[in-house]
Amino acid sequence: MSNQKFIPSVMVVIGLVTAVISLAGSLLQLTETPKLLRVSALLGYGILALGTFLLIFSKSQLPQFWRWVGLALLYVVTMPFWYWVGTWAVAETPDDIEQSTGSAILVSELPGRVFAFSGADGWGELGIIRNVGQDIDYILDYEMPIEGEGYAGMFFQFSPTVDLSQTHALQVTMEFGDKDAVCELYLQDQSEARSNVVLGNDLFMNASADANMQVDGKLRIFTIPLAGNFQDISSYQSIEGIGISVNAANIAGRHQCIVRDMRLLK
Repeated sequence: MSNQKFIPSVMVVIGLVTAVISLAGSLLQLTETPKLLRVSALLGYGILALGTFLLIFSKSQLPQFWRWVGLALLYVVTMPFWYWVGTWAVAETPDDIEQSTGSAILVSELPGRVFAFSGADGWGELGIIRNVGQDIDYILDYEMPIEGEGYAGMFFQFSPTVDLSQTHALQVTMEFGDKDAVCELYLQDQSEARSNVVLGNDLFMNASADANMQVDGKLRIFTIPLAGNFQDISSYQSIEGIGISVNAANIAGRHQCIVRDMRLLK
């Protein structure tokens, strides 16, 4: 195959791929779903790869130089394409998880403050890292005595109090520094009554059967319906805050827990 015939053939293949991608983009805008884009991209890549191999390994008098050029171009396209395909299987981050219960409110957006506390022989320190956008990490480093009493934690204090009577569930995404780290997640109402569930790397206690824990790498995503949990709260209409606490009765030594995301599901 002469250069004059090879170049137009390549242009035809490129034109077909461009047409497929353009069609995929148009369909994507209409349906707002990535599935059509993925299917169309696979189809486009298949056309490109098949066309390239047919041209390269044909029995025509195609110069060796153009065969290597074709392979090089296919290689350049293949590497980023299959890297992108590999991201399809990556688990969604908590911010991308679709909530079947409706809208959600980030606790970090509610008016108030968050602070660390500790007492007796316990020690605790809170670090707050503001990432891109609304993403805030709350890092609690704590140490509990081997013998004796101690407690520590962090508290999201609302000002004014928050009405959670229309809230379906509390969802918190956490990362524990080690497999032994454990904490109590609790609600506190205006009368300072508290009710809690116990969370850990592989632990979920004091929770109702419809509460669940999802595992996403190092992350633990706890979804806790208010109904059936936090039973010591008499009324959800005036919640003073949400706390994360640890005490020497449950754990000893130095550990860390990180709140990656906390939201109220309507």
